[in-house]
Amino acid sequence: MECELCDFKKCSDYRIIEDPYWIATPTYDDRSHLGRAYVTLKSDCGNLSDLKEEEWNDLRMVISRYKKAYRSAFGTCLFNRSCFMNDAFRPQHPSPHTHFHVRQRCSTCLCFSGVSFDYKEFGSDCARERKSPDDQTVKVTIRGIRINDKG
Repeated sequence: MECELCDFKKCSDYRIIEDPYWIATPTYDDRSHLGRAYVTLKSDCGNLSDLKEEEWNDLRMVISRYKKAYRSAFGTCLFNRSCFMNDAFRPQHPSPHTHFHVRQRCSTCLCFSGVSFDYKEFGSDCARERKSPDDQTVKVTIRGIRINDKG
């Protein structure tokens, strides 16, 4: 069974940053944070302890590039990165795929392409209003980050 992340990372329109081992794409299921992204391992690996040293090093570089480009595009200064992989184990036959969530943290409201991202819960990720900006807004966000990627 192929995972949703594998399907989503194949679409070149949604690639933000890509390196030999990792690909950054916008989240497809929750866009409550402007530019929230998945950084997904390009090969199949369902366990963090199985990552190779070069994959860890490349991950650090991809996240660093993403943060710098995002800061240049939108002026945000704080970021969270996390690896949960909880949803992968919900099906009867799980198919985990190593990925990280990267989201910016803002203490002020950001308005972009007619959509307001008001971070009233700054400092907490538990309570948030889910946003669903249209596909065009997502693609414009991606372009803004790509333009600022000096990788």
